[in-house]
Amino acid sequence: YAQKVVNSALASADEKTAANFYLAKTHYKNNAFDLAIPAFQRVAASSSNSQAAESRYLIAEAYFKQGRMEAAEKQCEETNEKSGNYPFWVAKSLILMSDIYVSREDLLNARAAIEAVLENFKDDASITEIASAKLKQIEKLEAESNRIKPPSNGLLELQNPGGN
Repeated sequence: YAQKVVNSALASADEKTAANFYLAKTHYKNNAFDLAIPAFQRVAASSSNSQAAESRYLIAEAYFKQGRMEAAEKQCEETNEKSGNYPFWVAKSLILMSDIYVSREDLLNARAAIEAVLENFKDDASITEIASAKLKQIEKLEAESNRIKPPSNGLLELQNPGGN
């Protein structure tokens, strides 16, 4: 029915935007990202409400799930820029940015994005819970990639990456 509303000459712009949103969400749930993204883009372009903010975030997440990291990063930046009135979606976008950085093994920026969430979005327990779990994952990755061995004799030793 959403497609009928989108195509209807009798539907108002708001009705078409809402129909596009629900159509996009349906495609998104079915992992039909190539169909979801354009519908979300129509919502984001024609509205400034919470559905537009969520649409911007879900576009970024869809790109991420497709492995399109540059597009996902750019979309996260747009979400942060245009959805400032919706802190939940800004926080989710920063968490996604952290995931993008982790995928690139850029743990410093991944940590910075998560710490920004933990410092600035304390009012939403679900966001802080997700961010805290991501921070633990990043800390684990940092420990695994650390070239400094824990001291056994009180002195720090640098591991030789060549194995010698």
